[in-house]
Amino acid sequence: MRNALRACETRDREVPVTAAAMAERLEDRNVSAVIPLVPPRAVKEKHPVGAAEAGLVRATRAAIRDVLHGRDRRRLVLVVGPCSIHDPDAALD
Repeated sequence: MRNALRACETRDREVPVTAAAMAERLEDRNVSAVIPLVPPRAVKEKHPVGAAEAGLVRATRAAIRDVLHGRDRRRLVLVVGPCSIHDPDAALD
């Protein structure tokens, strides 16, 4: 962002906003700690995917492709989130 002034609308008037003011508003004063995430590569090295899991992922992806491309007209693809569902029975409940 340039040092030039920008305008920010309020209810009554336009207020000039500087880059410093923008940075100040974005600063999160409620953060008590910052804990770095473990890189995905480290997780994959520590917990490699087994042959059965890899086969399940491949088969599931193929089944989803079949539904999306109209080759499987008996099923629908339902995307549920924001997280993965690890217990299909609980999801259907």
